[in-house]
Amino acid sequence: MWTVGSRRSQASAGIFRHRVGNALVLHSDERISVEARSLALAVAEDPDHDIVVLDLHHDLPVGTWRSVAAALKGSRRGIRLVVCGASADTGAIAAQWLCDRLRRPVVTPHGRTVRAVAGTLFADTAAGSGWVRYRPGRTPVWESQRYPAPAWDAAAARFRPTSAVGAVEPIPGGVWIRDTRDPAVVSGRWQWLTAALPCQPEAMTVVLGCPGTPPLAIDDVARFWRELDPDGRRHARFVQYGPVQLPAGGVLGQQLADVLESPVVCFGGIPVGRPDRAHMHTVTPDGRLGWQVLVRELCFTPRTTPGAAAKLPRILSHHAPALLGEPVGPLAHRYAADAVVEIVQSGLWIRADDTPRNAGRIRAHPADPTRHALIVDDTVPSRVPRFRELAEDLAARLDPATRARSTLHLASAVAAGRRERPPYSADAGLGDGLTYRFTAADLALAEPVEVAPPPAEALAVMAVPGPQSPSWVPAATSGLRAVTGGPTLAAADFLTAPVTDPGAAVPVRVSPPGTAAPSEIAPSASAGGTGTLAGRPTGTAGGRLAPVAPPSPPVAPPSRPVAAPPYPFLAPPAPVRTRTASGRPADPSVVAALWDQSDPVDAPHDTPDAPARPAFATPATSRDVRTRAWSTATRADPAVVRDAMPTTRPAPTPVVLPVDRPARTPVDRPATPQTRGPAVPSAVVPAETATCPPDALRRPLRFQTTPPPDAQGLPTSNGLDAERLWLRQRFSQEFDVAASSISRLLAEHPRLHTGDGPLVDTVAVRLYLSSPGEAVDRALRSGSAGDAVSFARCVAAGVARLPSHRGAACLTATLSADDLREIAARETLTDWGFTHALTEPPVSVPGNVDVLLWSMTARRTRLLEPEDDHRAADRVLFLPGTRFKVLETARPGRDRPGRLLLRELAAEEPVRGRGPFDDLALTSLLRCHERWAATGRRGRVGGATVPRFACLPGIA
Repeated sequence: MWTVGSRRSQASAGIFRHRVGNALVLHSDERISVEARSLALAVAEDPDHDIVVLDLHHDLPVGTWRSVAAALKGSRRGIRLVVCGASADTGAIAAQWLCDRLRRPVVTPHGRTVRAVAGTLFADTAAGSGWVRYRPGRTPVWESQRYPAPAWDAAAARFRPTSAVGAVEPIPGGVWIRDTRDPAVVSGRWQWLTAALPCQPEAMTVVLGCPGTPPLAIDDVARFWRELDPDGRRHARFVQYGPVQLPAGGVLGQQLADVLESPVVCFGGIPVGRPDRAHMHTVTPDGRLGWQVLVRELCFTPRTTPGAAAKLPRILSHHAPALLGEPVGPLAHRYAADAVVEIVQSGLWIRADDTPRNAGRIRAHPADPTRHALIVDDTVPSRVPRFRELAEDLAARLDPATRARSTLHLASAVAAGRRERPPYSADAGLGDGLTYRFTAADLALAEPVEVAPPPAEALAVMAVPGPQSPSWVPAATSGLRAVTGGPTLAAADFLTAPVTDPGAAVPVRVSPPGTAAPSEIAPSASAGGTGTLAGRPTGTAGGRLAPVAPPSPPVAPPSRPVAAPPYPFLAPPAPVRTRTASGRPADPSVVAALWDQSDPVDAPHDTPDAPARPAFATPATSRDVRTRAWSTATRADPAVVRDAMPTTRPAPTPVVLPVDRPARTPVDRPATPQTRGPAVPSAVVPAETATCPPDALRRPLRFQTTPPPDAQGLPTSNGLDAERLWLRQRFSQEFDVAASSISRLLAEHPRLHTGDGPLVDTVAVRLYLSSPGEAVDRALRSGSAGDAVSFARCVAAGVARLPSHRGAACLTATLSADDLREIAARETLTDWGFTHALTEPPVSVPGNVDVLLWSMTARRTRLLEPEDDHRAADRVLFLPGTRFKVLETARPGRDRPGRLLLRELAAEEPVRGRGPFDDLALTSLLRCHERWAATGRRGRVGGATVPRFACLPGIA
């Protein structure tokens, strides 16, 4: 609404005078221009000056300025003059003339004027620009860069470079420290910051980075900070807008405090709207606004020493909407009679009145720009359903942007945190994977359902040589539809999952001793089986098929000379006689059950004294395939392998699932003779033909047994001084080569430089991931004491320092239906070697069974991966002695792979029984399997390290 007071002065010479909003508009045309009217309506009131807008869009007639002076008579207040439609110099000339003529101070902007949020007028930052004050008989002086001028205006008034590629640019709401190499991108972002970022009187917003440009160096921020006076530092509020160079897992505010060696204050998000009621939102990586934050200001304190734990950030101000209820304490509000809602950095925390022990870690958990966390306290498990119900109600009442990005989390999961983030000295009582509660907490964190299209390089390598699992292929070829939109997995599963009594055990359905499946009692005629094994009935515990007389004896592969191992102390140990799950002694002639190592010394070979093993009837899922004896590294003659394979397919054998879930009904196919075609080299076997190894080549599983303490690859209480000394002496040449690069790595990642002997232990990990460590796991799994144990203990100490991975991991194995039945009956697998897995499904690892593991304590090795053919960038390692619980098995079919789902067990977690955490892990693993099926294989694995990802945990 604007008022009009119009009159024509006798000396006005065509000048019209109108009062519009807080300004007096003088215009030469009969109508006020849109620019002048909008400016007058938006400009803030000036208590010391009359705001005058000159609307001059055409050539001015003679006597115009005298008419303007006549229209401004009658007041002794100063004049704030803004000229529209004329050149920038016109305002300066008019201000000096009016000041001398009227004997009144005049303030006018030099340079281009930008209208920002809430009527702020910002003068261009070119040299000599700004609001300039003219006084009668005195020299003009610079007054400010903005109107109204905030308290910090002088600290954000000029453009200046901070490096060859960085600069500080004033904007209406503060300053913008950014990269300067892409003007086109910067121009578009500058327009948004000018129009959206408010100018707050007591807070100078320091915007860091620009979306779509290279990361901003912290050095650029430090140079800006050093030039600020104490008053400017007191008003500075940092907020991240684009990429900033931070250490892995680093928090921006804490990194700034450490580098600047001074307490710093950061906004919880970028402010938008009017200065007196600005809303703060997170900024997503693509530069869009995320969810609305309630924590407005956070104060970070520098660490006392470089390796010390950071203090908990202090919340200086926050916004509490009325929907949270009445305040009952600092940041806490009464949401229900039995629950309070506390405002934390990452979102909202629904809990009881009593503050839990792990409150410090929950409050220290940083915000995720893309997801708003609704944290449900699970200190008392019986209250979780109630708090979950309140979380649903609270989520429905939030603003649309926050509601769409809200996810549910268990408080114990948030308290456990991610090790990539810097540690906080908070009052938390949970260790890293050491408690049963941590197992429950970790399962509540899951990845979003939304999937991104596979990269072009992944699509280009879909058809790879060797047997492949056909599950992890693009959705277009697998028939699976990518799920997009909707809530994330954490929210969807948590909102709909039933509350199950942790103590209720779910019976595991296994075949009882002495019983058999129909197909086991009556094997197919084509198999020629008799249905007995040494006078015993078929179908005993373990569910193995009875041996039958093969049509022709299998042809043994030709023997070849054994090369001397490059590291004699890691030579393969003698076979250990163990028992299978069915109670039968394992074949003593079997050295490797599932795969063959790439090194010649580890390759299987037959001897004249080795007894011939009976052939077993092939399960229904076994097809007439040609595989390279469970490893791409084995160089057997394709013709010999082909001749050793059966040419008939027996009747199908049902697989009993190990958990109480509906079994997937197998499709029975009649046993028909297969016509053997021309020989196909093993290196180019199509992926869809790899189902399971033929029984003529199949070896029985040998499960690992608990080794004596002196043969376990974990550090002992006696320290590792002797083991480290041995490692340096034994691998002196390799150690010297790796030490220089490892030293630089330790300097860049201080968290790796903790405890004793970090250099030796970290070099040990690098060597283990390379060729010297290829046979370490074989020695550990056999339970043999020796130098390999010393090597492994140094490796374990180094691996424990690496960042952890919590979530799904995968590997691939080659197993038959009988193997899966034995594993299901065993229920738990314990691996006394290092278990290798990948966070992305691999593109070049053969196998017919997808093995998915839910990890709590696996460690990422990306920092220490070698650069040669042993590299696997997405590798994670489980330490020796890790236990895995079998959740579900599904045998391979004609057009689909088998599936084996495992969950890592905590140290004190009971082995037997079924709990709700198994269901949570099972659901998350199945979702991950579906997501990977939609996105395709992406994991890159070097050829030399492929056998490590075909090793099933717990198998000797």
